Amino acid sequence: MRGGNFTAANLSGVIGWYKADAITGLSDGDSVSSWADSSGEGNTLTQSVSGAQPSYQTDELFGKPVVRFDKDASPGDNMLNADMGGDFDVGTGDFYLALVAKFPTTSGNQFVMTKATGTQGLTVFINGSGTLLFRPQTSGVTTNNIQQTNVTDNEFHVIVCRRVSGVITGHYDGQAFTTDDGTKVNNGSIDNDNDFRLGSSSTGGLDTDMDLSEALLATGTLTDSDRDKLTGYLAWKYGLQANLPSDHPYRFSQPKRDVIYWTGGGDGQDLTDPDNYSGNVTPAAGDRVVFDQGSNVIGFGSITADSVSIGQGFTGSIGTASSSRTFTVDTLVCASDAAELHISAGTGADIFVTNSANVVRIEGSPGRCFVRSRNEVTLEPTEVTSLDVRHPSGKGGICFHESGTPTTTVGFGGIVERNVASNGDILTLTGNGQFDHLVGSMPVFTQRGGVIRYSGSSLEAPSDIIGGVFKLGRSDQAVIAMESLELFPLGTIDLTGTGSGAVDFLGSKALFSRGGTTARLGPGRSATLS
Repeated sequence: MRGGNFTAANLSGVIGWYKADAITGLSDGDSVSSWADSSGEGNTLTQSVSGAQPSYQTDELFGKPVVRFDKDASPGDNMLNADMGGDFDVGTGDFYLALVAKFPTTSGNQFVMTKATGTQGLTVFINGSGTLLFRPQTSGVTTNNIQQTNVTDNEFHVIVCRRVSGVITGHYDGQAFTTDDGTKVNNGSIDNDNDFRLGSSSTGGLDTDMDLSEALLATGTLTDSDRDKLTGYLAWKYGLQANLPSDHPYRFSQPKRDVIYWTGGGDGQDLTDPDNYSGNVTPAAGDRVVFDQGSNVIGFGSITADSVSIGQGFTGSIGTASSSRTFTVDTLVCASDAAELHISAGTGADIFVTNSANVVRIEGSPGRCFVRSRNEVTLEPTEVTSLDVRHPSGKGGICFHESGTPTTTVGFGGIVERNVASNGDILTLTGNGQFDHLVGSMPVFTQRGGVIRYSGSSLEAPSDIIGGVFKLGRSDQAVIAMESLELFPLGTIDLTGTGSGAVDFLGSKALFSRGGTTARLGPGRSATLS
């Protein structure tokens, strides 16, 4: 089971994420004085000196804009953040970065990304030969680097660099840097208080000719799998996937998110605590989430995701009868026979309650509800598009329908107890299903089998009893107001009981029979049969 398309938002540790297509309010050629951080960490890049501001250029790569840095006379184009708020003090630890960029010229040393004093700290730069160097190091050591040759070709490329356990590696369009053999060690501390800059050194010199579509900086370990996904995400976003090698895992398809599993390892009561999920990430739109372990009593928070599946391994509870938890999802699967679930579903969600589900109560505004449980399911939505209740064994599927007026299908062991009046919806009853209508007008229906037990005030037309039995839910029910009702040979209408008064067929005053029909009236009732 896979999630939606992977993006850098699915990575951990990102402390600066700069996307040209996230810049708003600028026109083609405008100066860029501020570049907001999309990571959520607030590390916005700025440039207050007008002569050093790069420009915003529209429709430069795959229909998307870029930020253009020109190698000018002093001060040169660059954007900075003072010390990244201390968020990049990784010492000798792991970190990674990524760029989608074009370098059009070869002209001396050009610093692409820096947070350094001289040679101490993070430096990514192009030398006078057009070679890109990735060099995180301590002062006085300039040989511990990896290099990619011939980058000043005036074409866009995807660049991903990382340090893992002291070893530095780099990928250029999904392939290792020219001098990267996977063994280069550079484990010096890169902690410093210098500015983080794009487009120049940390002091503002040695600026770069560069079109930059996207850049990010992150702390922590970037695994091989996530490096490939990050490369694939950037390549597909900017139409550069053809640059990837033929054996790259995302050369021919976009990377997908990993499934997120509930572990309950944090505050097990709160759906928003990232420590409760695998990868220590809070689910977001597009994710697929699985609850298949734990007995947590979850009473706080909500979930936004593409889908949530609650399996047999989860034996706790989500929400209470008085306080359901909101799941803003496209699909919700309830399949635990030991869990208690009180969930408010997002608008249009598809709900699947399987044959093993136990206590399930659904609120909200779901789209389609499919109930296959042999245990009780309560529907209390404000709105629902359709309801389908049945069970493969023909011996289950129980749904208490308390609000909302869907198109309803009941069959093969399904049981629906409906406590809401019709509102223009339609019922179909098949197999040995059972439908109990308790209040107000009953929807237009087609009965092909099973039993309808009617305790409402009126029937809407036109309705057909092709098979099965239509009967009263209360033996003492008085006047029954019906519109046109058509009986077929295998259908039976049973209006017996202690109640009296005419069966009022409204304007038509008629019950139409196709022959071979059984109609039973109580001793105090009368009706016209044609």
